[in-house]
Amino acid sequence: MPNLSGGVRCVCPYYLRETPKSISCEGFAGEACLVRFACTRDKVEWAAAHCERMDYAVRCPYARMMEAKYRDVEQ
Repeated sequence: MPNLSGGVRCVCPYYLRETPKSISCEGFAGEACLVRFACTRDKVEWAAAHCERMDYAVRCPYARMMEAKYRDVEQ
């Protein structure tokens, strides 16, 4: 895997890893959810707007799904 620094800035607990054009997150069924992008710039912009924000669960549809999953498990 390339040596990328995006994981250092990510605060989302569901972030797993990245490649130049993708981000892998914890998936709903226990497997990774892969989000692919057309170019590296798109991935960097997505990460800055979603993965690197403290309000990740409000901004990211994948994080919202995982938050709901764990909320349901706790009840």
